[in-house]
Amino acid sequence: MTTSILAGPILRRTTQNRICVWLALDSEQDLILEILEAKNQNKILGFSKFDELKSSRFRLGERLYVYLLQAYPTDENVLFPVETLCHYRLRNSHSELNLQAARVTYGELQYPLFHVPSTLKSVLHGSCRKPHGAQGDDMLTVGDSLLERHHNDLTQRPDLLLLTGDQIYADDVEASLLQVLREQATKMIGHTETLPSDDAQQPIITPSMIKLGGRSEVLKQYRSGLSSDEAGNHLLSFGEFAAMYLFVFGNAQGWQTASSWQAIEGEHVPVPKDKAEDYKKHTEAVVKFGETLWKVRRLFANIPTYMIFDDHDVTDDWNITGHWYDKVRSSSLGRRTVSNALAAYWAFQAWGNDPDNFDADMIEAFTSHLNQTSSNLADEERYDLMPWKHRGWGFSIATEPPIIAMDSRTQRQPDNTYYPVRLLDRYALDWLRVEWSKLKNTANETGKNIGYPVFIAATPVMGFTPLERIIQVVLASIGYLEDLPAVRAVETAFDRQGLVMEWAVDFLDAEAWTANLSGFTDFMDTLLHKMHIEKCVFLSGDVHYSFTASGFYTSSNGYTGQKRTLDCYQLTSSSLRNKPSEAQQKVLNTIQKKTDPKTAISNWWRFYASQWRLEHTLLPCNGNNQRVTDVCNLGQVQFEQGKPVKHTLLSLNNNIEYQLPPFVTDDENKMVR
Repeated sequence: MTTSILAGPILRRTTQNRICVWLALDSEQDLILEILEAKNQNKILGFSKFDELKSSRFRLGERLYVYLLQAYPTDENVLFPVETLCHYRLRNSHSELNLQAARVTYGELQYPLFHVPSTLKSVLHGSCRKPHGAQGDDMLTVGDSLLERHHNDLTQRPDLLLLTGDQIYADDVEASLLQVLREQATKMIGHTETLPSDDAQQPIITPSMIKLGGRSEVLKQYRSGLSSDEAGNHLLSFGEFAAMYLFVFGNAQGWQTASSWQAIEGEHVPVPKDKAEDYKKHTEAVVKFGETLWKVRRLFANIPTYMIFDDHDVTDDWNITGHWYDKVRSSSLGRRTVSNALAAYWAFQAWGNDPDNFDADMIEAFTSHLNQTSSNLADEERYDLMPWKHRGWGFSIATEPPIIAMDSRTQRQPDNTYYPVRLLDRYALDWLRVEWSKLKNTANETGKNIGYPVFIAATPVMGFTPLERIIQVVLASIGYLEDLPAVRAVETAFDRQGLVMEWAVDFLDAEAWTANLSGFTDFMDTLLHKMHIEKCVFLSGDVHYSFTASGFYTSSNGYTGQKRTLDCYQLTSSSLRNKPSEAQQKVLNTIQKKTDPKTAISNWWRFYASQWRLEHTLLPCNGNNQRVTDVCNLGQVQFEQGKPVKHTLLSLNNNIEYQLPPFVTDDENKMVR
């Protein structure tokens, strides 16, 4: 029976009211999820409802079924216990899934083991996991080793795993891996998938027929609008996205990629001689990545896991500017590729964060289109519209302290078509306030402490200021030049308005919160003046280097003039398996050595407007002067009574520890800065 498991099981949303377990099978089965007390496995604490199975199982291909089974307490008046080790098992009317044989249990245990925390003690977090992104091991295996050592110890085992972006690299796929993915995609979906184009001579594109490494040219030829620099093997069809998730989530079927670059070189577009060594290394890196995927699968099965996207889950530069959005949205090929990515993201990541965030209409749009074997224009139109317009990708977790994962990708707002965008528009800020009000209400009912809420922001809110300043100066200079009448006239004559700015934003990857200061201050003022938060934690990844910072943001309320301060920790862990280029590493190290770890930005020059100031300090690690690292790692945040006290970057060799200093406002006398 276990041979039918394509991925999982993965423990997802886990609360006192509901335990969710996700998995993918190659067949339709009437599964039941049961929750057992670890000390007494004959005691069933809860189970999934058979009458909910229809809404907990969806067919997304001929041999692809995704399940999100939701177990509720046996007694509706009794909640699942906290700080109690529990098991879960999966069965149908005939037998159980043998999870021990599937290698997703620790030691001699028959079932996966987990607990519902009362107060967070330890949270793991990470981002940017590219199969060929580094020669070393996948850092999620470090989490598995940690859980293997402490799976029976509630005082030591981590409470949650938060994956904060780029769980897959859809736009940057190694060739031997794509070769496997496209083959398996056809088997799962049951037919050869095609994509639409706007070319009357070739209205249909068949991704599986494109040579390895040849997709970037196809994307340009059919004006997809996608802008990734590494798009030679970009995932395009839904089946390819789905197969990628099945692979990186543990490769339960043991798919084998080519063992060497030479084995697939003949199926690839010609590669320059000076690049051949890189391709060889990438193929070898994927082989090594595959060897430890069973450990990642075991980790996911035994710890509540939450996920939010960043750009590479869909495509590099996703919604980086308003013009990027308009180009891709108006292209049949670009639009369908993003829709396929979002449909896969829902099925494999988002659904398990909070099943209540997704309405039946959008799920119906996904399943109707994906189960069609012939063209249906109405279904295709719905499929290409609903995921683009969905506003429920973010989620919150009513832990102590509470966690809010923000969607800073689909809810952006361009102030100028070609310039850096606001990462959260006004509706996203209102959503934040709604989620916060729900969390406060839950805390009032349960007596939980919400003093240090954790906000998952894909890219750091308090970034590496010296680097961000350089980018701001460059963009400001280009903006000045493009405003010159002569330059504007030339761009207008050739119908290429904003060309240089758009190139610069893309080249510099200008997606820091402070790249659009109006958007940044609106976000911070919402936390401070509308949500009345005094202390918080920002948990981030994205940038391919890691650091820990402590700082504060001070501003005046625009209506009352009242001045308030928000104390913040910025905890950044990036990457799980990726590294900056050698040139980027040199720039990073040079800037770090020559700049003060304490930095500040403000609008001090605006005498007649509401003033604000952000000041933060990069903290030293392990008692030395190193403050920023590009070592692959898995972050661990440790709490005491709901307050974060330590941030550790776990790796295979030497862990990097940051002790978090107390805030000024932690003092009962509320010292003035």
